[in-house]
Amino acid sequence: MNKTKWLSVVLLTFWASAVMAGFIPADDKNLQYTGRIDFSDKKAPLISWAGPCVRANFTGTSLKVKMDDKGNKHVFGVIIDGNYDAVKVIACNEGEGVYDVVSGLEDKTHEVLIHKRTDGGANPTAFLGFELDDGASLKDPPPRPGLRMEIYGDSISTGLGCDRKSGGEHSKEATDNVFAYGSRTARNLNAELHCISKSGIGLVKSWWPTIMPQYYDRLSACSLNGSGDVWDFSKWTADLVVINLFQNDSWTIKGAKKDEIIGKYKDFVKKIRGHYPKAKIVCTLGSMSANKNQWAQWVKEAAKQLNDEGDKEVYSYIFKIGTGNRHPNNGDHAKMATELTSFIMTLGMDITLTTPMPEMVTEVASNFTPDPEKKYYIDFPDMGLRLAGGGEQVSQHGYTVTTLKGVKSSETGASAQWKFVANGDKWHIQLAEGGGECRLWTANLPKANGLALTDTSKAGGWTQFKITGASNGKTFLTAPAGPEKFKRLSIGEGGKAGMVNDDNTESQCQLVITEVK
Repeated sequence: MNKTKWLSVVLLTFWASAVMAGFIPADDKNLQYTGRIDFSDKKAPLISWAGPCVRANFTGTSLKVKMDDKGNKHVFGVIIDGNYDAVKVIACNEGEGVYDVVSGLEDKTHEVLIHKRTDGGANPTAFLGFELDDGASLKDPPPRPGLRMEIYGDSISTGLGCDRKSGGEHSKEATDNVFAYGSRTARNLNAELHCISKSGIGLVKSWWPTIMPQYYDRLSACSLNGSGDVWDFSKWTADLVVINLFQNDSWTIKGAKKDEIIGKYKDFVKKIRGHYPKAKIVCTLGSMSANKNQWAQWVKEAAKQLNDEGDKEVYSYIFKIGTGNRHPNNGDHAKMATELTSFIMTLGMDITLTTPMPEMVTEVASNFTPDPEKKYYIDFPDMGLRLAGGGEQVSQHGYTVTTLKGVKSSETGASAQWKFVANGDKWHIQLAEGGGECRLWTANLPKANGLALTDTSKAGGWTQFKITGASNGKTFLTAPAGPEKFKRLSIGEGGKAGMVNDDNTESQCQLVITEVK
């Protein structure tokens, strides 16, 4: 070999080793994968569902990740050393790319977790590996959690609209499975999670042809027509299954037949039971609108029928929080996770919470008894508002009524001062100065948010309130006999006063009654 050729070979060898220095391929034994991932090519595993993770312990001061997006430009969240307050977001470009994750770290061992945020689409993303500092390496991966949890759901479980700071409600940028209720619950319980979800899917009818019973057992979320390779359930057995479906069914099915819907729900639960004979299965619904109507009752009825038929490990839990036609945001998902975690903790599983849970607001007996001779303010401290009369005139169903409003908590005028008139174990609540229309009245008047002022001649159940305490020291005012959906006093942003469901324990319903001095 002449000198020129020898030098070229040396330079090429040096260049190749420099390029590969610190590169960790996707089939490295120290990479830990979680979720339904297609390993047909172990050097380029395909990630399609929302939620699959790649975890590793690495040395050095920096990290890059190499991926090959096949056309959907999926989004990933990267968490370093368990710091969920500083998630690095990677929005993939189509094709192969190397993405900077972190630099300037202390030169020691760090943990990385890469988590797919976005929904399944027509195409997956291939994970190709990590790039580390020269001389850096992977260490043994963290131990896997002992508990295995699986979710079957729709856009709510995916996390559509969770991250409103990054985009519009229905955008890919705002989709964030990292902080969806399921992922949060799994972290609370120290559980390994598989999330099998798809925006728009239903159990009986979807916004597109495929329904969950045709989709739940696919290896790839890209099997949008219900075809494709089947997932091998023997590779991973769930201890706990959460089913959160029916929101899309409630929108797409007109004239739904109760027995037919319940029967199909039970059939799906039995499919899951066939794969996981010993799992606890929690049938849920929420947190948009379907958990506030008959669909929630059908979920509970299906679970009860399965219990009666001999499957005692099927449970139902309906989320208290409801966002209507709006997808839950990050804060809503946090509340959902608190609810679900608390419920799961009642099932008798061997679970140690990773972090203390936020306090659940529950009703307790109230030790407050108002003096009918005194005047009171009704404050909503978390909202910075005080209940007052003097709203607007609203006409509906033949009534013209005066609504109520929220004013600043510093307001001391007569329109914000109330007195309590005893009526057995309940109370009429009315403006202390009296007048023609002064008594709180909860009525089936949506234009008035279910709350208006009426005269004192009205003394039926819709004007009778109970005072109950909340476990955080605040109070609820509830009209037990009030019309459906209009039972608990509430005040919203912008000072909208009204009534909500009596199972609502959120901050806008938590109030403090103080004496006027």
